[in-house]
Amino acid sequence: MTVETEKPKVPKLDLKKFQAALNEKSVRDTCPMCGTNKWTYPGAPKIVGLSLPHGDIDGELYMSGMPVIHLMCQNCGFMRLHALGLYRDCFVEVDADGND
Repeated sequence: MTVETEKPKVPKLDLKKFQAALNEKSVRDTCPMCGTNKWTYPGAPKIVGLSLPHGDIDGELYMSGMPVIHLMCQNCGFMRLHALGLYRDCFVEVDADGND
């Protein structure tokens, strides 16, 4: 008898949903540094974004922070950030190995 175990699921950014959400919010896609409009999402399996650490006035950093989705300009490398919480509907659950 074969017992199938369910693979663990992880969130993955659906780039089409994310682009549609940005368009809906009238977000401009022009890089403020070089003027091109070619962006890449440098995400990886199991990694959905970054967390900007909180800090105090003395420069102490705390590892918890604001979760963000990061995009990188393919021309000049400029990084832009979007608050992850505003785009939660743009994520889909996939197997931990990255398959839908």
